[in-house]
Amino acid sequence: MLLEVWQAISPFIILVLGLLTSILMARKFGAKDKRSVILYLWHTFFTFVYYIYTLKFGADATVYYEQGLIGNYIFQPGTHFIRFIVMILTNYFYFNMIGCFLFFNILGALGLIILDSIIHRTVSNQKKLLRIVATLVIFLPSISFWSSGIGKDPISFLSVVLALWSSLNLKNRLFPMSLSIMMMFFVRPHIAGILIISLAISLFFDKKTNALVKVLLASVTIGISSLLVPYALNYAGIQDSNTPEDIAEYIQGREDVYKSTDSGLTLSEMSFPMKLFTYMFRPTILEARSVTQIFSALDNILLLYLFIAGGYRIIKNKNKNTTSLENRKFMWAYATIAWIILALTTGNLGIAVRQKIMVLPFFLYLFISVMSKDKKFSDYYK
Repeated sequence: MLLEVWQAISPFIILVLGLLTSILMARKFGAKDKRSVILYLWHTFFTFVYYIYTLKFGADATVYYEQGLIGNYIFQPGTHFIRFIVMILTNYFYFNMIGCFLFFNILGALGLIILDSIIHRTVSNQKKLLRIVATLVIFLPSISFWSSGIGKDPISFLSVVLALWSSLNLKNRLFPMSLSIMMMFFVRPHIAGILIISLAISLFFDKKTNALVKVLLASVTIGISSLLVPYALNYAGIQDSNTPEDIAEYIQGREDVYKSTDSGLTLSEMSFPMKLFTYMFRPTILEARSVTQIFSALDNILLLYLFIAGGYRIIKNKNKNTTSLENRKFMWAYATIAWIILALTTGNLGIAVRQKIMVLPFFLYLFISVMSKDKKFSDYYK
């Protein structure tokens, strides 16, 4: 009887605690209370949409929840980490399925609020059109939808947004950056490796970094990579004893897995530029076959506009000193490497839409900021 009462009221308690947490964390990142409440409620709306969608059509969230109920999962990166969290939520806090959804919703909502605080400050003194575009970007349905349910996506989304925020003032935010990498390692070790490599690249090519530090940095990076890369390959299903040819065959196999599926794409028959375009901008509005794909297609129209407008501004100002105080080398390195790797190994549109939120925050900030007149945005974050 008490258990039934608790499971009936616990979702409401989680909802309220999530709201309070969002407001408190928003203040830490310079966001306004009213805006953070709106974003939390917006994100929570998609939690209920995702929950209903899961009950009707099925999803990984259902599997995670059912496996978490069984228990006996150890703490280790990847899928087991999500099962471990759900096991704690269900077996120790006795949350029901919607309660678990709302818990993960808090993580995704925090990521959205932090991203909004970054972009909102970037365009606060800019033209109305750019401010409208920046607001539309934050309210993209696909970002909130996929980061609102039980799974890896809320954690990975919060991780990359925290990494973006940390890179704006990296010297004073090494701990948040380390926390971001650790969070990503728990759910997607290979992406954590990309974060580390990108960070090393940015520091290595920084003119302010002296030669001795660069040598030490290169040594540490090689050491970490020698440990992390084999683990990430094993996690992805590639044994560390395999040759580069085997890895190429693995990527080819990943591409061909979805040949016979309705939502899949035959990546092996596409050129490299087309693979990149497919990952970031498809489905198009003409390819959409469901409500979720229609939302994704509408999102992609806005993303394509940002890429074109932002790319034009970069080319136009290539001979001007548009370098800002932020660590753009890290941003471009991570966004580019992650985009290429994910595009080469993802063939299903549904998976691409979900995993794209690990790359989007960086591209959104980079292109929106370059479209702005004021380049020294990190002054806000000192």
